Amino acid sequence: KKSGNMFTVPPTVQATRLSTCRGCSHYNNEWGTCGRPLVGRTLTKEEIKEIEADNTITRNRSKIKLCGCVMKIKTRLTFAECPIGKWDKHVKLSKAERREIMAFVTEVQERGHIKRSDVERLYGYGEKISGMKQEAQMCGRCVKDMIDKIYRTLKQEAE
Repeated sequence: KKSGNMFTVPPTVQATRLSTCRGCSHYNNEWGTCGRPLVGRTLTKEEIKEIEADNTITRNRSKIKLCGCVMKIKTRLTFAECPIGKWDKHVKLSKAERREIMAFVTEVQERGHIKRSDVERLYGYGEKISGMKQEAQMCGRCVKDMIDKIYRTLKQEAE
């Protein structure tokens, strides 16, 4: 299925993002939020300051604020991104980009093997499609999974 409009991502992207969030140590299972929620009833200025202080974490020696968003909603938005960099904004692909990526994936599948430079390119395409940063893996199973994921996503978006 295609996404509903230009502001929402395809369901596969949302599912991947939400799965990433649910596996994060900052995910609040009670509320389904990134850190403490900033939604619900009307909050006082003191409550907002307390929540923002709770949602401020140190990561790689930098202070980062968790968003407090409801992740079932945020993970659907094209322009949304993870505050700690586990996934980025979703980039919509042009028809030419889709053709280029599909041709590359098809060529690799037909060839039956892949070079290191092709793996880097493959993971770059995966990042562009999913909006999620991923380190290239040379593991044969990981590469095959990435090829399959890209192929399925492009096929699904074309439908």
